[in-house]
Amino acid sequence: MVKIYINSEDMTASLLLPVTPSEITVTEGTNMREYETANSGIISLIGYNRLCEVSFSSFFPANARPFAVDGHRAATDYIKTLERFREARIPCRLIIVGLGFDKTMILESFEYSMRQGEDIYYSMNFKEKRDA
Repeated sequence: MVKIYINSEDMTASLLLPVTPSEITVTEGTNMREYETANSGIISLIGYNRLCEVSFSSFFPANARPFAVDGHRAATDYIKTLERFREARIPCRLIIVGLGFDKTMILESFEYSMRQGEDIYYSMNFKEKRDA
């Protein structure tokens, strides 16, 4: 079973997402440069790895649901915790159990809205934080 944890970098604050997203996108890549030469035509040079990016969407249930993996919290509590991470300008540790993913990330964007009922639907985008 896939579970997603968003923790403070020092692991003092932890958030387990209650509903696992149906799709998680992890983007990794390598910078490449192409040059045109007189003798060989176009050649490619391998650069450094790009920063990893992760995105997913799901919802925070307003009421306890049997499929939720976390003990019931108010949907707004999840938003408050995520906003604290963002406002404090601190990186977080994104751990995706079942995918073997564990990296220090920056919450690049967090969008949420309320649809029918009181459930709060969201989408999050993370970008890897790499030290120089």
